[in-house]
Order: sequence, then C-alpha cells, then structure tokens
Amino acid sequence: MEQTGISLRASLRGSWVVTVGCLFCLYQFMIQAAPGFLVQPLMTELSLNRAQVGVLASALLYSYVLLQIPAGWLIDRYGVKTMFLASLGCMVAGVVLMAQAHSLEMAVFGRLLQGPGSASAVVGALCLAAAWFPAPLFPVFVGLVEMSGMLGGAVCGALIPELADSHDWRFAMVVCASMGGVLWGMMLLISNRPACKQAVVVPGETSSNGDMKRVFGSLQVWLSATYGFGLFGLVSVFGMMWGASFLECLYPDSRTFAANSMTLMFVGVAFGTVLSGWVVARGGVCRKWMIWGAGLSLMLLLTIIFLPVASALMALLLLLLGVALGTYGLAFVAPESSLPKSGLATAIAFINTCLLVAGQLLQPLLGQILDMRAATAQLTINDYQIAFMPLLVLGVMALLASLVLKEGQCNA
Repeated sequence: MEQTGISLRASLRGSWVVTVGCLFCLYQFMIQAAPGFLVQPLMTELSLNRAQVGVLASALLYSYVLLQIPAGWLIDRYGVKTMFLASLGCMVAGVVLMAQAHSLEMAVFGRLLQGPGSASAVVGALCLAAAWFPAPLFPVFVGLVEMSGMLGGAVCGALIPELADSHDWRFAMVVCASMGGVLWGMMLLISNRPACKQAVVVPGETSSNGDMKRVFGSLQVWLSATYGFGLFGLVSVFGMMWGASFLECLYPDSRTFAANSMTLMFVGVAFGTVLSGWVVARGGVCRKWMIWGAGLSLMLLLTIIFLPVASALMALLLLLLGVALGTYGLAFVAPESSLPKSGLATAIAFINTCLLVAGQLLQPLLGQILDMRAATAQLTINDYQIAFMPLLVLGVMALLASLVLKEGQCNA
C-alpha cells in the first residue's frame, strides 16, 4: 500500500513537472512566432522592409542555434530547473527590451536575448520526461512536448494579432513578458527528478568523448536531423513567418482569415506530433510514419501554394498540412534505440539545432526575394509562389531522408 502511495505521488508530481516543461515549450514557441503576426506594424513603426523583418524574426534563431548544444551540456551539469530559471529570465528580458525598441538594432538585440531562453526548453522538457516516466513512454512525451510548442504557435495566432489590433504591438509584447513572469514562478516548484532517485536519470548524464563521436558519427542521427530540418523548416518559415501574409494576399477580403487559418495549422501540427508519437509508442514503425508525413506535407504544400481554392477548403488543407508536419517530432524518436543514454541528450540537442537552421536561413531569404519581386508595396500571389520555391526543396529533403532510413533503425 505504501509503495503504491509513493508511486502515485511521484506520478502526480512528475505530471506537474512535465506540464511546466511543456508550458515553457509553448511559451518559447509563442515568442518565436510573434513577429510573423506583426509584420505590418513592425514595418510601419520601425521603418523596416520585408527582408529586415525577416532578419528581426530570425535573430532569435541565431543565438538559439549557437547555444542549443551548450544548453544540453549545461542541463546535464547543473540540472533542468536551474537552466529553466536562468533561460526564462533571459527570454523575458529580451521580450521587454523588444517592446521598448525604437530601432531595428535594439529590436534585434531583444530577439537575440530571447534565443538563449529558447535553447533549453525542448531538451529540458524531454529530460524531465525521461527522468520521471518509464522509457517506453518517451515517444509519447516527445509528441506532447512538441505539441506544446505548436500550441504556442496557435496561442500566438489567436492572441498577438488581437492585442496588436486593440492596443499596439508593444502592448502585446508586454503581455507576453507578464506571462513569462508567471511561468518563472511556476518553475520554482519543480524538481529535476523523483526524490527516490539518487541520481538524475536523464539522457546525457555521463556523456563522454566516445559518446559524442558515436552521436555525430551516426548516419541515423544525421538522417533524422535532415528530416527534422525539412519538415520543421516548413513550420518555421511558412507557419511562423510568411504564411499569414501569403494568405492575406490570397484572401484580401477577410482580415481575420489569415491569422485564424495559421492558428488552425498549428493546432494540426500539435495533434500530429502526439498522434505520431502515440502510434510509434504502441509499436508502429517510425520510418513508415516519417515517409507518410513528408510525402503528404509536400503534396499539400504544392496544393496550398499553386491551386486556387475556396477559403473553407484552404483552412482544411492547412489543418491537414499541420497534422502531416507534426511527424517532424519523430526525428527525436528515431535515434533513441541506437544510442546510449549518455549520448541521447546530445543527439536531441543536435537534432533540435538542425530543426531551427532552416528558419534561420530561409526567413530572411524569402523576405529578400519578396522585396526584389515587389515593384510596389503590394505583392501578388505569383510573387509568393516564386519566393516559396525553397520550401518545396525542404519537403523533398525530408522525404529523401525518410526513404534512406532503414526500417529497423527507428523503431522506438
């Protein structure tokens, strides 16, 4: 009886801890996506062109990418809770600074401060899940953590435009900073591991040079990273940055359709991450779902970009695209069975870094292409179709990577 009681308390405590980790992922993704819903206000008030807005949006990703792997090492050394508190504090400071910005340079500096805060969110949340729950549930928690991030995009699409319209974009940033303060207080109540465990049972705890070589010498890790690079690149570039303005150009008569439809896409991604993780955890073949996700994503993207459809059908296509893109979370699951636990955190950090590089490269690139295409301030659908060609390359890369993976390599 007592043993059961302890187990129940640990399970409830673990649920709270992982929930806080998931909320951090939701929050950091909301902050990442915010500029995509503030393109016009930022261009107007800070006197920016589209390429500069792309640079501003991707500035967070520069510091995020540079600090992702070091963040994984620091989590191993100092624990998730300590890194969460430090990271979120840095992120909130960056949001406040951006809210006060009156120049591109100051706004970019604020975004750069937000990057270190983002760096520990996903890796830390997955380490908490691994510490508090049995290993067979890891694919499910990968889905839940990634779902939380996608819901951050959905919350951003619902909240940020509304706040910007009713007040202004600076007020929207202040509200985001306040939300971060509440989350920081919640983080004070979490623990790195159950009290009954004498050591932090997280991947990467005893990482060695041999483990590092095994991680970076693994073809499976590189293929998984390429898969995540392609599919999450579509989420980052289309969903977080240029998709909303494309829909505004495609459906100019509805001011709210673009934001609502992109919110629907993020809801689809959130559902897709959990669905694919749940299926793999129940014995599904990871590679099969990766191929399905990449192939369907590519077909739906082609339809959305090049085929004129009614707004209701477009909303459905975006929802389905989100579900298919949600399989990007399997990039974290695929290497899990072939690596030692001491190398898994490094692999997660590396794959997560690759997920973000596409946005870092293509968000400003697409902005530059759109600026070059625009003879006036008004862009056409054809301009967006040409600018979106690199997105199709991302879809093809993900599909090829999933086809090269061997089936036995990515069973969770």
